[in-house]
Amino acid sequence: MTKRYRINIKRDWGRYGFWNPETRTCEKQGFVVTHGNTNCIPGAGWFKTIEDAFIGIKAHMIAGDTMAFHDEYRRLLKEQNK
Repeated sequence: MTKRYRINIKRDWGRYGFWNPETRTCEKQGFVVTHGNTNCIPGAGWFKTIEDAFIGIKAHMIAGDTMAFHDEYRRLLKEQNK
């Protein structure tokens, strides 16, 4: 499933990263899905865990390069958490 895609560590966080409400801190850890050297997730999406990145790849393969990716990703997350 993931031969065309590669999961890489996100490195371009800027000055503060992102706010994590669970730990109440700014964090700079995450993953991006690339095809070649380009982030292929619509909206320059990134994921907090590798497991979420695999779900993102599956959603991207189903939805293609459309904004329907986000709806598909949410559906797959709900399906996984049942």
